[in-house]
Amino acid sequence: MGMFMNLRNAGRIALAVSGLAMAGAAMAAGGPSSTLWTDVCQTCHQGKDHPGFVSTPSNPPTDPLYPSILKSANRSDYTWLDSVAGLKAHIAAVATPGSTMKPYYDAYIASGTTTVEALRVFLLAALDGAFDKTSINFGSSDINVAKSDSVTITNLRASNLVVNTGSISVSDPASYQINAASSTCFTQPSLGPGGECTLSVSFKPASAGLKSATLQVPLDPAGGDPPPTVANIALSGTGSAPPPIPVPILSSGNISGQMDRPVGESSTADLTLFNVGNAPVSQLVVAIQGAAAADYTFTEDCATNPPAPGGVEACTVRVSFKPAALGVREATLLVSYSGGAPTQDFSLPVVMNFRGIVPPKPVATLTASTDFGSQGVGNVYPPRRLIYTNSGLVTIANIAVSIAGEGFSLVSPACPASLAPGAKCSIDVQFAPALADTDYAGVVSVASNAEGAPHKATLNGRGVNEPTPVLAWSGAGGVVDFGAVAVGASRELDVTLTNPGPAAVILKVANILGAQARSFLVVPISCQFNDYLTAGQSCKFRLSFRPGSSGTKVADVQAGTTGSAPGLLTVTGIGLSGPEPGAVLSSTALSYTPVRVGSSSAPQLITLRSSGSAALQITDIALSGAFVISAQTCAAPPFSLEPGFDCTFSVSFKPTVEGTLAGSVKIRSNAADLPELQISLSGTADPAPKTSGGGGCSLVQGDSPADPTLWLLAAAALGVLWWRGRRA
Repeated sequence: MGMFMNLRNAGRIALAVSGLAMAGAAMAAGGPSSTLWTDVCQTCHQGKDHPGFVSTPSNPPTDPLYPSILKSANRSDYTWLDSVAGLKAHIAAVATPGSTMKPYYDAYIASGTTTVEALRVFLLAALDGAFDKTSINFGSSDINVAKSDSVTITNLRASNLVVNTGSISVSDPASYQINAASSTCFTQPSLGPGGECTLSVSFKPASAGLKSATLQVPLDPAGGDPPPTVANIALSGTGSAPPPIPVPILSSGNISGQMDRPVGESSTADLTLFNVGNAPVSQLVVAIQGAAAADYTFTEDCATNPPAPGGVEACTVRVSFKPAALGVREATLLVSYSGGAPTQDFSLPVVMNFRGIVPPKPVATLTASTDFGSQGVGNVYPPRRLIYTNSGLVTIANIAVSIAGEGFSLVSPACPASLAPGAKCSIDVQFAPALADTDYAGVVSVASNAEGAPHKATLNGRGVNEPTPVLAWSGAGGVVDFGAVAVGASRELDVTLTNPGPAAVILKVANILGAQARSFLVVPISCQFNDYLTAGQSCKFRLSFRPGSSGTKVADVQAGTTGSAPGLLTVTGIGLSGPEPGAVLSSTALSYTPVRVGSSSAPQLITLRSSGSAALQITDIALSGAFVISAQTCAAPPFSLEPGFDCTFSVSFKPTVEGTLAGSVKIRSNAADLPELQISLSGTADPAPKTSGGGGCSLVQGDSPADPTLWLLAAAALGVLWWRGRRA
């Protein structure tokens, strides 16, 4: 008996078959029959399923002990098939002493072998019939290409089973078809006990993608039994488009650039090649053909590096054209290549009918003239601009710009030495008259190789007496008040600086002045430094107030121009804050009277006071130069001073070299306004005094041998030596 799977009891059929085989092998060794079911069970049960059944006194048709097991209508009576224990109890009930079941029960049922479960599964499967698979996966198939598979149906009943071929169906007939001609179930639909047939199914997708369907196979039992459950076989497969024949396809644009050239001159342009096909290029050759092929040359990287398929990568053919004669110079750039599977040969012709032309002449234009009008002597005016344009088809070379005429000058740089077709350059001219009530005239000349060169532009202007512009700030009374701003916050206000004329000015600088300048900032926003402000023109500035501490802050804004500077613009604001530290020194500079090198000056006292409303934290006191600091009441940093308290320290001048010396004391703290206080130190060091050698006295007034003190000391020394000699 083959191995099958029942749709309702999948996974158990293999156990049933192996169990029966095991039972048959065991019984062959110790009993008269080969299988438990065939030779034991069906003796009393199976005959009742056949029309030719003849009852005997030992096997009457109505005997409840031996019902027709495989007759589905009576299946509700077989509750003992629901478990191994139920089947075992049923067999034990009929395995009475002297019955044919007794020896088999003793050998295989009572011993607890797997034969009981195998028999139970077999009986359940036999009620419906068995299929060798529950699903068919056809995998991938090209569109309109069929793939076939089959399912085998086996009758495990003791009575006939009919495959209802007229009702077999698939849920997706567009993709799946029943192959009746190759299915034995269509020629032998009635299956006797143990009989089997095959049902063939084809998968032929009409489009790409996953195709899922269900194969439904109804089974009809013989003898009027109720039909088993319809078998549902899951079908799946994927349609895939057949791959196109792989071939490379080269494409190109037109040769870039204007290639027409005068006879004897060269031009160069690039031709880009892409492979828009689906196969690589295996071989590529570039050549030039045609009547004027000698006028063309090329370089390329395509033969050694052909573009990959997909149109992403490219290679380049660089074509040069140097016509030998006037007129159209006919030639073709021929790209021959091969590739694909099987290998095929292709060609891409690119027509090159460029012309040899008469050399064009350079053509240029220049602004004809400009009038500066009246300008004040000594005042500043912006320059006027002339435009020099290459209006031809070839480059203008050897460009040189010059100017003639008193009062006029060129603002460099002017124009480059060459100018490409269509390009322009600017020539800026400044007019600065030296005399009033005087007319001025000048000429700008541009020499080049252009036709009609040199090109000239006339200049005119007049010098007059006029006042120097005096710029003015906007703002009432020359004061900008920011009001109250929280410490650390910021407020912005805009002001304008206006040039009333008559002349122009150049803006040079704008900054903040004053001890509290750090609380303010000024930035030009509508002009830049070194910009011209012509008569009537204004520049807008943005003022910012960002107080670092509380209290009123005042500073001045100044602007510098080439005209008369405007007056100072006062800016003020109030910083709002809670308690904050402050610091003040009794002096910010110390000067010392001269002392000799190696000596020390008298100390000078400095008082550091905590002037704020919060504790002052001193983090460091740093000293530089030939000075010495000594603590008085100030502790070594870090230390703190409560509001209103102070401490003192002294500084002495102690030089080690002569000359005028400088130094400083820097005090770092958490003071809100001035986190670093500085004391400037200065002093003069005189040379150290000289001393005579060998004695304890110094010749303060010098070492002259005429000094009487020196002679007296020498005489006394000689007397002492003479007296010591006499005593010896």
